[in-house]
Amino acid sequence: MYQHLKPLCLLFALVLLAACDSGNDEPDEPTLDPNCIIPTSEFANSTAIDAIPALTDPKFVRAEEAGYLKDRDLVLGMQNGDLTLAVPHNILWWHEVVNLSDTSPKLAITFCPLTGSGIIFDRAAAGNVDFGVSGLLWQNNNVMFDRGGFSLWSQMGAEVLCGENTAPGTPLDAYPVVEMTWAGWKELHPETLVVGDSTGFNRNYSIDPLGDYVEPDNGTLFWPMLSPIDTRRPPKERILGIPVGEGGLSIPFMELDKRGAVAAVHAEYENTPIVVFYDREKRAAVAFDLSGSGDAQTFDAQSGQIVDLETNSTWRIDGMAVSGPLQGLRLTPIPEAYVSYWFSWAAFQPEATLWLSDSSSSSTGP
Repeated sequence: MYQHLKPLCLLFALVLLAACDSGNDEPDEPTLDPNCIIPTSEFANSTAIDAIPALTDPKFVRAEEAGYLKDRDLVLGMQNGDLTLAVPHNILWWHEVVNLSDTSPKLAITFCPLTGSGIIFDRAAAGNVDFGVSGLLWQNNNVMFDRGGFSLWSQMGAEVLCGENTAPGTPLDAYPVVEMTWAGWKELHPETLVVGDSTGFNRNYSIDPLGDYVEPDNGTLFWPMLSPIDTRRPPKERILGIPVGEGGLSIPFMELDKRGAVAAVHAEYENTPIVVFYDREKRAAVAFDLSGSGDAQTFDAQSGQIVDLETNSTWRIDGMAVSGPLQGLRLTPIPEAYVSYWFSWAAFQPEATLWLSDSSSSSTGP
């Protein structure tokens, strides 16, 4: 069922897409510092360093100027002070990392097409230098490097794998991110800015290059996994994951969808009550910490809207109360939460609890 695809320019067809830009039949291999927390034999060498060119401070445009985007395209959305920004998957298919220098903190918006994982990081742990794409994979996931000391950072592991200037195991702090459709993000944030398609690179950002790779039941992987694939869910099902060490919480989108087109699901994370809002049309699931939410503690979906049962206020998918006594209040997003494919999430978080729609059902481990 799972195919081993050789790490040549076939990678272009499978998502990393820019590998052939290096002009080499065989990819260059980064020099691996021996000071690594994983065996270097576990790295897959997919393409040359910087063959997938990260972006730094690309031009942002108004929503109406982003003609290359379709309403159903997915974006990584974020708010930073007075700024509301969106970085589309369309851009990240080709670049994987977008460094922002004018935000506070300085951020790296990252996406791995092979694992479907979109995470935003505070770059402070790397001395606020830019991140690039190393051309290495670990567990099919993007391994980034920092331009300060060429330490190697795991995107989904959110830590240094190898490095002299930064100690292996040093973590990256996550920054809150919302993944949803472009139409959904514009509806919530009509003032948003979005990365434009004038990036300085010759790419057609309006064409989805992934094909059926992203279909939930498609078991094609770029590189064999280091451990058996967890077969409890379809390999490419989208998961909202909240990691804790090698555990945490796994919330499959298909299970959320059993609750309806709009849903509110209660759970616990790090001994803290949380709620997950889900919207089928926006293709979004967002997790919030309820420990500081005041009167709003119990949420439900009623007539296609999310309400809290304490005050009957109405809430949006991004955690803002839009009507009722709590209008204007925002719930606190869990910054560590992000969306990825099931096969990769289960590999990085093998001890995580799997949430199922039947609230009496959950499981851990393969």
